[in-house]
Amino acid sequence: MGEGTGINDEHEVFGHILDGTGATVVSDFRISSMGPNASSPYRPEAVAVSYNTTTKQFLVVWVSDDNTGSLVDEEFEVYAQLVGIDGSLVGSRLKISSMKEVGRNVELYESTISVAYNSVENEFLVVWTARLTANAQTHIFAQRLNAVAGEIGDNDFQISNVRGNNAFGPSIEYDSINNRYLVVWADDAAHADGIPANQIDYQAYGQFLTASGVQTGNNDFQISQMGPGNNRAYGAKYPVVAFNPVNQQFFVVWYGEDDDVGNGKLEVFGQILDVNGNRTMMDDVRISNSGRDDNTDASAHHPSIVYNSIANEYLVVWYGATRQAPYSTTADEIEIFAQRMAANGTKIDNNFAVSDMGGYGSALYMGNWPVAGYLPENNTYVTVWRGDDDVAPLANNEFEIFGQLLNFPVCGNGVIDQSSTEVCDDGNLINNDGCSSVCAVDEPICGDGVLAGTEECDDSNATNGDGCSALCIEEVAPAAVCGDGTKADSEECDDGNTSDGDGCSALCIEEVAPAVVCGDGTKADSEECDDGNTTDGDDCSSTCTLEADSGTIGNAGSGGGGCSLNASQTNLMSSLMMVFVLAGILVAARKSIKG
Repeated sequence: MGEGTGINDEHEVFGHILDGTGATVVSDFRISSMGPNASSPYRPEAVAVSYNTTTKQFLVVWVSDDNTGSLVDEEFEVYAQLVGIDGSLVGSRLKISSMKEVGRNVELYESTISVAYNSVENEFLVVWTARLTANAQTHIFAQRLNAVAGEIGDNDFQISNVRGNNAFGPSIEYDSINNRYLVVWADDAAHADGIPANQIDYQAYGQFLTASGVQTGNNDFQISQMGPGNNRAYGAKYPVVAFNPVNQQFFVVWYGEDDDVGNGKLEVFGQILDVNGNRTMMDDVRISNSGRDDNTDASAHHPSIVYNSIANEYLVVWYGATRQAPYSTTADEIEIFAQRMAANGTKIDNNFAVSDMGGYGSALYMGNWPVAGYLPENNTYVTVWRGDDDVAPLANNEFEIFGQLLNFPVCGNGVIDQSSTEVCDDGNLINNDGCSSVCAVDEPICGDGVLAGTEECDDSNATNGDGCSALCIEEVAPAAVCGDGTKADSEECDDGNTSDGDGCSALCIEEVAPAVVCGDGTKADSEECDDGNTTDGDDCSSTCTLEADSGTIGNAGSGGGGCSLNASQTNLMSSLMMVFVLAGILVAARKSIKG
């Protein structure tokens, strides 16, 4: 909201579109036109925006009065306008509430409004605060809108209806896992009716709604537990909520007073709810630390929260006043502060300042009403806020919209953050595996079996000659020499010679033994004999096995140590014996003659 090109104090809704680096895509453009142009009585008082990922359009909603039709000044209703990503207004402005017609009026001083996009149904749900004119009670109301901002479902249906009479400050979040909404707000009836007004304390409450807007689960369940019961000095205000689809939980944060920080000191607190809305932490966790607890001038207000889907964490931002160095120590210096929160509700590091309005130490300039966002494309948070600054040509009390990108690299998520000092990210926080626990390259240790750094190889030893040297450099295998007795990778065998026929050829190729042929006259290892034929009865059978011998010299037939003769060999021996006998007769005859 701001003053445009009309007249002084004419407030309207404006927009400014940035890309993921914070650079301007579309500069300031006007969205609303409440009342006659250049007329100051009509002015928007609360704005919210949601993005339709299907149509690539923004839905901007706000609370304002107008003079259209029967409407008059100070008659507040809820309005909506679709905006393209190029800043163009899509269709006309729509009035989406009809509170006056049914005896209600959209509450001005508590005019927080919130909107969420339902990606499954491709529709929106808008929630706001309205006062019932009959009994002056304030409650939370809602309206479903389709993708073109047309009203669907029940008209202006009431959400809060059990706890108290002063519900205000609603915030809505869409549960993408269960296709439902959680609406949270503050109310003043944490305890039974009949409690004196000065003892009624404000607490945060919630209600689940189905995609069609039907209440489900516990009705108006209590979320916060600020201070002891029945003590108006403590309480919770303006809760906001973020959904974590990984853990299926909701993180609700608010600002208020609790009995552990002293009466009158406002800080930011939170509570994590499970998927059923049950509190998961015994005590509400304190998130902000605005100076000393006994200094009530230091305080925190109006937090905003967003979920980081890559790091599985949250960022909470708020505006706070402090009188502690390096800020002004003599007057309240109001800046934007932040705190990262883990998924289990514990702090990641400490509170830190996001803004620097007018320089630290100056209380003349301020920032307030921050809103947190998250860009998963580059794992970056964005925070925008209203403030004044001393940077020329700005002057004191000249309020504008400011912003700041925040980047927190997450080592161990498997994504190298290019805007950080990460040089590797292997998805864990283990050292000595090539990428250290701080996402730096580990110094390699040759021989540990982990390939790291400049190592070409690592075979878990420091031995040369095995393909990976003692310096973890790949070794080149020597050329193969057939016949040297060393089998190289390219050789099938190497028997130390270059002869064929011995099982390993002259080319070091394994040879296949020839088939055994009984009767070829060559005795193979599997044959007992081979006499060149396949005839039985000749001491070597037709299957080349030894036969029992009928006529032998020695004892071969019985398996003794003699020699076995075949038939032709026996005939030859008989002839030789006859020759020797004849020769003996002749010798004897000659001796007889001589005698």
